[in-house]
Amino acid sequence: MLQDRAHYLENHYQVLQEKNTHAELLDAWLDFSALKQKARPKSDLIGKHFISMIKTKTDDPQAEWLIGLWEEHLKVPYQENTVPNELLDYFNGLENCKSNEKLLKQWQSYCSPDEKTDADWEYVKKPEAGYLVPIMVGYKAISEVYKNKEIENTRDNETPVCFVEAAHSIGEWQSAHRIRSVEELNNCLWHYHHEKNWYLCKQNNTAFANENTEPQLEIVTENPNDDFS
Repeated sequence: MLQDRAHYLENHYQVLQEKNTHAELLDAWLDFSALKQKARPKSDLIGKHFISMIKTKTDDPQAEWLIGLWEEHLKVPYQENTVPNELLDYFNGLENCKSNEKLLKQWQSYCSPDEKTDADWEYVKKPEAGYLVPIMVGYKAISEVYKNKEIENTRDNETPVCFVEAAHSIGEWQSAHRIRSVEELNNCLWHYHHEKNWYLCKQNNTAFANENTEPQLEIVTENPNDDFS
């Protein structure tokens, strides 16, 4: 059962725009569609240090607090400026002795990596949870409608022709056991929809859509010279 999740794409695009006004809809779509990885500087010694803290300071609330900060930090893709200040203060306060030499060196590399820093590669989660997939949902006209005889190599000799781009969106695969009523079944069905220059397949479940705005589905393809008839 494929569900329309165009509102995920629209919401994520707005989030990207707030961070970077030059972000494009294609950037938002790729965050759902592409398999992305991000480097995180090696942190195995740092992790072992916190494990050691758990074993030796079982009743120390500060140790539990620092470990919690580290675990939360690891849940998001790595960025230098997202390392919690409390962790920075903690490692800055460690005694620079021989037993901590390798640990502090790794921490310094973790906070200020360069091109020689060893790294682990981590998968970047999609902006929303679920079995999300890129889907093509129709076309958008990019030209006026021509008489058939004005265009060469058409599919037949009679139907008027216009040139289009493919329109892409986001869908979510869900198990059919989620359908519990006739209304929910009807909302899962896809229907043809024509609006201005858009030729789309849509579902009835449009609670997240704004009917007064143009659909935010266009992504330019490499070869837009398809004919739609």
